[in-house]
Amino acid sequence: MKLCNHFIIFIFFIISCSTSKDKEIMLTSGIDFNRVDTNVRPQDDLYRHVNGKWLRETKLPDDKARYATFTILREKSREDVRNIIEDAAKKKSVIGSDNQKIGDLYHSYMDTNTLEDLGTKNLEKEMNKISAIKNLSDLSEYMAYADIFTTAPFGVYVYIDSKNPDEHVTYLSQSGLGLPNRGYYMDEDDKSKNIRKEYINHISKMFELYGMSNSDNLANIVMNIETRLAMFHWKKEKNRDPVLTYNPSSMNELRSLIPEIDWDRWILGTEISGLNKIIISQSDYLKNIRDIITQTSIKDWKVYYKWALINRFAGLMSSDFDKQNFYFYRTVLSGVKKMEPRWKRGVSVVSGSMGEIIGKVYVEKHFDQKAKDRMIDLVENLRKAYKAGIEELDWMGDSTKKQAQYKLGRFRPKIGFPDKWKDYSQLSIEPDNLINNIKNSILDRTRKNREKLGKPIDREEWGMTPQTVN
Repeated sequence: MKLCNHFIIFIFFIISCSTSKDKEIMLTSGIDFNRVDTNVRPQDDLYRHVNGKWLRETKLPDDKARYATFTILREKSREDVRNIIEDAAKKKSVIGSDNQKIGDLYHSYMDTNTLEDLGTKNLEKEMNKISAIKNLSDLSEYMAYADIFTTAPFGVYVYIDSKNPDEHVTYLSQSGLGLPNRGYYMDEDDKSKNIRKEYINHISKMFELYGMSNSDNLANIVMNIETRLAMFHWKKEKNRDPVLTYNPSSMNELRSLIPEIDWDRWILGTEISGLNKIIISQSDYLKNIRDIITQTSIKDWKVYYKWALINRFAGLMSSDFDKQNFYFYRTVLSGVKKMEPRWKRGVSVVSGSMGEIIGKVYVEKHFDQKAKDRMIDLVENLRKAYKAGIEELDWMGDSTKKQAQYKLGRFRPKIGFPDKWKDYSQLSIEPDNLINNIKNSILDRTRKNREKLGKPIDREEWGMTPQTVN
């Protein structure tokens, strides 16, 4: 959460417990703003009455899918982070130091000449790993490995047990699609049909860029597998139900759902120790995809996973992959006409990979301990005001007031930055191997997640970085 001088955003967050972006006045690609009626009556459409003129006259930037007040704040934050990163990149730092990691990761992204020369070379080792899959047992282990780095039909992660918030548990959830959700595969409107057509063409072009022959056929193999998986994906509305998506299971029960999978090798690939209790998010999903897992040929699974690999790292390779990836995922899906400048994308990559390293410097420059202390005082004064206000309410019963006061007392405000920073000492970064750097970052983040299993809940951990606008 970025606070800096924008204290009012945080105050609004505390009061409403939500700063969702749909509360902003927002431009979004795909809307015909020339049709906005600025003279609409407030009783007919208050939103258009108040904001119509701005919506009509404000131009959506070509490199944005949406534009609102948060966009402005995010751009300011990104400029500030850029200065931090570029300062680090200019220094000659000791190997393993924060500055070395920041600078070398940024350099590996910005060095487009090296990326052009490398082409697809840095993916060869991963491609060979897929080519070496011989049977369902090999596939079982690779499935868990792919879940970490690319995608797989189902994925696992460690998180707080939603029905026992004092312990961590492993969740298993549907996954494996290259399009955002099942609707893109199932819906029969013209837009969805066109997206599917474009997606198949996109996969084919990516395979062709990689130098694979018969790319059209390969693209259809991928689309066939993804569509069959999508058929059994739950709709997004159903996935929002906290009761339906809480299905405790054990490894023995998991083995019985798809007994053909070599679950011991799958567990090995997850990097999770002590895997026992598992919460299955979609109760019938594994049972439903059993035939897809077992009846799809190993040859076709290799095609699917090679696509997942190319798709995951396309934006980190030479410009032909980067541009084609942008065309489909940003232009076709989101209506964005123009790539952001490379420095902006590089800043996002570095901040996303080692956000709290950046955050430590960021708060020194833009939101120090004195500013944090002032905000803590402000929030505690708000809490006192709420406490007194609740007691004075004449419409609230005593038992309800008691619950309200309990809830108010349980708030744990997190202001500006954490008291304890994440440890990135195990993360290795090189100046000239972007893909390997991102793999190392993914693995570091994954291992941090896996290590939580069996440990107490760290209630002081932050889920976002200080420079994040949210």
